[in-house]
Amino acid sequence: MKARAILVAMAVLGLTVVGRADFELHGLEELTVNTLHNTGTLYDQSNVEVVTGGFVTDLRAHDSSSVTMTDGYASFLFGLDDATVSISGGAIGLLSASHNSAVNIYGGVVTDFSGSLTGGSLNVFGGGLSNLLAGNSSIIDIYGGEMLTFSGIEHSTTTFHGQDFVLGDGLFLDGDEVLGTGALSGKWFDGTAWSVNIQQNDATAAILAIPEPATLSLLAMGGLAVMRRRRK
Repeated sequence: MKARAILVAMAVLGLTVVGRADFELHGLEELTVNTLHNTGTLYDQSNVEVVTGGFVTDLRAHDSSSVTMTDGYASFLFGLDDATVSISGGAIGLLSASHNSAVNIYGGVVTDFSGSLTGGSLNVFGGGLSNLLAGNSSIIDIYGGEMLTFSGIEHSTTTFHGQDFVLGDGLFLDGDEVLGTGALSGKWFDGTAWSVNIQQNDATAAILAIPEPATLSLLAMGGLAVMRRRRK
């Protein structure tokens, strides 16, 4: 809640973070960020953890580096190359995954996510995302969390893993693929209800609604029972 309040306050007041210092990490260097910074860049297998009090205007992870965010704020956070970004708290203005990087969201607040360029991936288990964009060949798997709007463009693939899917006006299913635009809702595996407005759904993009394994098993058992009855 504290991170959300900071994000809203900065947006309303039009404030920008003025960094006290920049940092650049190489090799196996590690850094805990708990103060203000303008820019931060990671290379090789370095690691940075953003905690309470940590503010970074522009944070970029290259190579096989990693970013762990448990609190604080980042105006722009970019996962590049083969980097890994893990978010369990805090707030982010713009989050992006590209060039085979992987982003995992367990909590926190993200205003905009952009999956673009080549092979960026996103796994969402929790948290709140206002605007989610799947672009180019990005791969997104969603298991939880709250979302307001979603757009699937170019050759991206996005999978909603849940149950009790409901398609609003303008949406229909072709197998597991969601076609059209409109409101998609359902429940996550833990029973939490969710809803997202699909604003764009390119013909080249894939949006999938995959039911939980238990549901698939029941459907398979039902189909098998029908086949047995027919044979009799």
